[in-house]
Formats: sequence, structure tokens, C-alpha cells
Amino acid sequence: MIKNSANPTAKTTISLSQYLFNPFRTLAGSKALFLGAAIILVTAFLGLLSNTHFDGVLDVHTGQEAPTWLFFAESLIDWLCMVMFLFFSALIVSRSQWRFIDILGTQALSRWPTLITALVMLPDANRRFGEYLMSKLGQSSSAVPINSTDPVIFFVAAIIALLMII
Repeated sequence: MIKNSANPTAKTTISLSQYLFNPFRTLAGSKALFLGAAIILVTAFLGLLSNTHFDGVLDVHTGQEAPTWLFFAESLIDWLCMVMFLFFSALIVSRSQWRFIDILGTQALSRWPTLITALVMLPDANRRFGEYLMSKLGQSSSAVPINSTDPVIFFVAAIIALLMII
């Protein structure tokens, strides 16, 4: 909770939208780092289950099989790339006080949309419909059978993933 500066005993409540879209008002430093690290690890594990790769800071691909370690390495590398970019930018540009732990925690916690993306990519319908599209485009020789709901699930997942990237 954020305290009112005029009355230190009064507590201001934070709405759910503030927790989701600006959690840095209440979480910072090591709390943000631990929560963000948990989100990164869970996201990598869910990516492993659905072959969803977060192989860029703002990038997601699905369908390609890979070794287990790669899913975790991609997520950690994405996070550390942003941390290092912001760290060096802060050294050069910022005249205010900042802490490295805050950069680590803020960037870890800001990866929460990738968790939602990993969740919507879990249904096997995404894989089936992706393989079906590739077979129609001539990238695969065998026709892949799909269920009638597979395209709907695929497109809903794609829209949600696009929104999470934005």
C-alpha cells in the first residue's frame, strides 16, 4: 500500500489496474526481482510445454522444437539485454539517483505479459493449425487434420499474443 504523506497512518488503496499496469508503485527492488524472476521461469517452462520461444526482447515464435535449456536461456538473455541497455543508458543519460537492483527488478517484472502469451499458446490447437497452414503453403508434404475449433483458438491466441507484445 502507498501511504498518504499528509497522514502517515492513512493508507491509500491501489486498484487492480494499477497493480497490472503500474506495479512499480508498490513493488521495487528485490521484491520486484524475485516476483519477476518467478514470472520469467514460469514463462520459460510454459514455453517449453508449447514450443513457444521468447527469442527477442519483444518477440515470440511458436512451433519449433528445441532443447529444454534453450527456452530458459532465451528468457534470461532477453531480460539481461534490456537490463544492460537500461543500465548503460542510465549511466550516460540519467542525472538522478537510481539503483541497479531497481533496474533488474523492474525489467524482470515488466516481462509479465509474456506469461499470458505463454498461457494462450498452450492449447495443442495452435500447433495443429500452424502445421495445417504450413502444409497449405507448401512447406510440408503431408496434410494435417484439424478440428473445427482449431482456427478460432489459433486466431484468438494470436490476437492475445500480439496485444501482449504491444
